[in-house]
Amino acid sequence: MKIGLVTYRELPQLTASERLFIPLFAERKIKAEPLVWSDPAVTWQDYSLVLIRSAWDSHIDPRAFARWLDHLAELGVKTLNPIGLVRQNQHKFYLCDLERNGIRIIPTRFLDRTDRLDLAALKNSGWTKAVIKPAISANSYLTELFDIDDYKRIEQKYQGIARERELLVQEFMPEIQRFGEISLIFINRRYSHAILKNARQKDFRVQAEYGGQARYFRAGKAVIETVKKILDQFGGDILYARVDGVVRDREFYLMEIELTDPELYFDHYPDARVRFVEATMELSRSYVAR
Repeated sequence: MKIGLVTYRELPQLTASERLFIPLFAERKIKAEPLVWSDPAVTWQDYSLVLIRSAWDSHIDPRAFARWLDHLAELGVKTLNPIGLVRQNQHKFYLCDLERNGIRIIPTRFLDRTDRLDLAALKNSGWTKAVIKPAISANSYLTELFDIDDYKRIEQKYQGIARERELLVQEFMPEIQRFGEISLIFINRRYSHAILKNARQKDFRVQAEYGGQARYFRAGKAVIETVKKILDQFGGDILYARVDGVVRDREFYLMEIELTDPELYFDHYPDARVRFVEATMELSRSYVAR
C-alpha cells in the first residue's frame, strides 16, 4: 500500500514533525510519500490513500484548490479527511449552520460578497472590538482586530476584498488575551489531547508565526463532551479534527473546527502520532475498499 502525505510548495518534504510519520508507516509495511497538492506532475491515482496534511497555501487561491479537489474526485482518489468534508469545512460559513443547530459559536456576522461593504450595524451590536477575516482563510490571513468605532476605516480597507470574498466579522473575545485559545484534537472521532495557545503581549493572534506559544492543556470533561457534540454535527469518517474555542463564564464558545489540514501539535504529544497512524490503518481497511 502506498499513501500520499499532502503538503505545499514551501514545504515540499513536509514539516519536521510530519516527516516522522514516514518511518511509522514503514513499520506497518506502508510506503508514505510527501506530495505537493499543486504539483501538476503528481500521478494521484498511483496512491491508495491521500492524507491532506499541510496544504497551507490553499486559502490564497481557493479556486485552484477546489479544482484540485475536483480532480481527485474525478480520479476516484480516496482521501482523509474525505473530499466532501474538506469542501464543507474550508468555507467558514459552516459556522452559521452550526449555530442554527444550537452550537454556541463566537458571536459572528456572516457577510456575502458585495460591492458596498456596510458595517454600520456593528455600532448597535454591543461589541467593543471585532475581528474581520475572509470566510476562506488560515493563519490570520487578511485578518484584523479593530475597535467598533473605527468601522468606517475597515469598510474602506476591506471593500476590495469584499468584492472577491465572503467575510466574517466576529466579536473579539478578551478571554483570548486573558487566558488563551483552547484547541482539542480528536483522532478518528476519539479525544486525543488538548493545547492552550497564547498570543504574545498586546497581540490577538495565537499562531507561532506571530509570536504565539502553545503548551500542554488538560481539558475538563465538560469541555470534551461539548466538543464531541460539535463534532457529531459532521458525518462520515473523520481521521483528524481540531476544535478551537474560548471559555467565557464556564461555557465553551466555538471559534472554528479544523477538518482540512490543521496543525495537530504532535510534538507536544508524541504518542498521539502513533495513534494517528493506527487510526489511518483502521479507517483505510474499509475506506480504501469502497
